[in-house]
Amino acid sequence: MAGPATYFINEQFNYLAVAGNIGAGKTTLTQRLAEDLRIQPFFEPVKENPYLEDFYKDMKRWSFHLQVFFLNERFKAQAKIQKENIWCIQDRTIYEDIDVFARTQYLVNAMNDRDYQTYSTLASNIIPFLRLPKKMIYLKASVDKLVERIRERHRSYEQEIDVDYLTRLNTHYNQWVSKFSGITEIITVDIDKIDLSQDNGFYQKLVEDLSNLMEKNN
Repeated sequence: MAGPATYFINEQFNYLAVAGNIGAGKTTLTQRLAEDLRIQPFFEPVKENPYLEDFYKDMKRWSFHLQVFFLNERFKAQAKIQKENIWCIQDRTIYEDIDVFARTQYLVNAMNDRDYQTYSTLASNIIPFLRLPKKMIYLKASVDKLVERIRERHRSYEQEIDVDYLTRLNTHYNQWVSKFSGITEIITVDIDKIDLSQDNGFYQKLVEDLSNLMEKNN
């Protein structure tokens, strides 16, 4: 069953996005860029999601609930971004929810056919109202690096994440980024090689490039 990847016809909009797998460092980078670019951040509703801890204990029972919650919250954020029409930066996009996370959960049998069909139909109804980010920063990481960072941030419910699940997410992320790069510009940062908290030269160049983009499109 194919996912609802029908967003290629959508127009770009003046906002930035940070994409990446669990533990890649999206929230930290989003916060830092928001401060340095003086724009509004939109963070992933992790703490607000009442299904997240249950999901990691029993994926098959809670996958559909988890993804519908994220889809709804991400759509609300997207609607606000488009309504306010000012430069901002988003911590993970709705497109990742649809084409990476929900798809992976379906393929590992955490979400059954009936639930995935319902989810996909709902996502397909939402997608026409969305606008693509002007530029996306993709934090690419090996599974070993992701596991290391997940352990460092000490979220108890994440500590038992299946490595095979992270591996599948990584595979689907790389496929998605390859496809998505044809419709919006993506800056890929390999965090196995570049520590954004230490490599200030790389980070400052990133800020400069994004500032120029914003100025050009104001």
